Amino acid sequence: MKKKVIIFYPYINTFGGIERLIIELSKSLPIHLVCYYDRINIRGYNKNLKKVELKPSNYLQKITYLKEYFKSINMIGYPLMWGYKASFFAFLSRIQNYGVFIDDPPSLLSNYKDKINNNPLSFIKHKIAKKIEYYSIQNAKLRLTQTKRNSLELSKNFNCNFEYFYPGLVFNKKKKITKSNQEIKILSISRLEKNKKIKWIIQSLKDLKEENINLYKKIKLNIVGEGSEKESLIKFTSNAKISEKINFLGFISDKKKNLL
Repeated sequence: MKKKVIIFYPYINTFGGIERLIIELSKSLPIHLVCYYDRINIRGYNKNLKKVELKPSNYLQKITYLKEYFKSINMIGYPLMWGYKASFFAFLSRIQNYGVFIDDPPSLLSNYKDKINNNPLSFIKHKIAKKIEYYSIQNAKLRLTQTKRNSLELSKNFNCNFEYFYPGLVFNKKKKITKSNQEIKILSISRLEKNKKIKWIIQSLKDLKEENINLYKKIKLNIVGEGSEKESLIKFTSNAKISEKINFLGFISDKKKNLL
């Protein structure tokens, strides 16, 4: 039997950090990616990546299709459920043995409470979903995250152990870093969503303008990525009167990123 690494990542809607990491892993590992929907044609970035798109049309099918898929394959080791939703559906589908990888702890996620406080039905659904999420993560045979800080918070929240590791980077060329009095370039690459805290970077630049104008004059911030917060961040930058220091570049190619 050929070895393969099975990852369940339910919704592939945009090309972000998670999608990039999966693609990079697929270049050296036999990744079989299982999803409900793929809106970006992720295999277009690496043809070696094997993908199974289940395409359920309702909530019940999400559970039954996932259960049927895992019944149909022979596995060695644990399939990896990538994220809270993956773990949630693995538990409902009664998958017995699985691992869970969580990128962000609850403190870094968008606050959902304001949306449900005035809707009793939404509040009840949210409570039930959170309880299932809790048990789904406890039920995992292996739990992973990316940093020690994340591990401590997740272990406390879910009352179970999380192992952690720090993802590595591969550089084709070594660059010598030296001190300089020239322009200081800051680069942010991520989806422009609330949980990414891009506003913190912009606020820091605003504060720097007030506290150390000489250092502020040297800085240039390039923000790469798209997302629902883009217009809000542009408006915040304009109101802070620091637009001359910040470029919103949107989605750009790897070649252009290397030039920044």
